Amino acid sequence: MKLRLATNNDLPALYKVYRDIIHHMELNNINIWDDYYPTELFKKDIQNECLYVLVNHHEEILAAFALCASAVGLKELSWKNPSANALYLERFAVNVNYLKRGIGISMLQHAKSLTKMKGIQYLRLLVVDSNTPAIKMYKKNSFLQVEGMYEEKMNEDFILYEVGFEYEIKQSANE
Repeated sequence: MKLRLATNNDLPALYKVYRDIIHHMELNNINIWDDYYPTELFKKDIQNECLYVLVNHHEEILAAFALCASAVGLKELSWKNPSANALYLERFAVNVNYLKRGIGISMLQHAKSLTKMKGIQYLRLLVVDSNTPAIKMYKKNSFLQVEGMYEEKMNEDFILYEVGFEYEIKQSANE
């Protein structure tokens, strides 16, 4: 397996992977993504060189995430050190054909390593409070939940409630 920056050539495969993920999430009553989000941001993520894909030796996309300089709703949460340099894990997903194989955990390790290589102090994320599998994975991988909640109004009848998690990156050589 190899982690690399996504390219425009990856877009058709990324769209398919995320369509399958959205379908899988809907079957499990996790209705947080749709035909618009997160896929409408992929081209911009690629242009900004912040979208990463994990591929196998056949170049099949196993997982993806974006490491962004900012995210919506940050001011609603009580980060440990709000003025510290941070990257935000966004659009994190594992191909449904590769679930329960440790790929999500591997991707979190890659995100932590990239954050450390960039000299950033925190890796942070927001996750919808009903996405129990993701929350369990973040907690299991030493992400700490912060106080507060961001309410993202999708339309008149639908609000997503997002909680924040952060992981402090130790920059010392003897971790």
